[in-house]
Amino acid sequence: YTGTSRVPIVQAYDRATGRVRWATDVSAGRGWAFSADVVGAAVSGDTVYATVMRNLNRLGGERTGVLVALARADGRELWRYE
Repeated sequence: YTGTSRVPIVQAYDRATGRVRWATDVSAGRGWAFSADVVGAAVSGDTVYATVMRNLNRLGGERTGVLVALARADGRELWRYE
């Protein structure tokens, strides 16, 4: 499980083939005005927990943390704490 910068996408890979199994944009539909970065991902049972640093201004001088729980099987969002 990895994450991206600028547009915060969490990705799951197939260990055997290296192909992306699913990818979830954790900012989709949130109305975030500025970029964000996935800074970490951890797995427990059937859940992937992603930590995201969200920029609150254009230059990134103000940031806030977001914790998102995703279903391990398909990447759908289970809950978030913002």
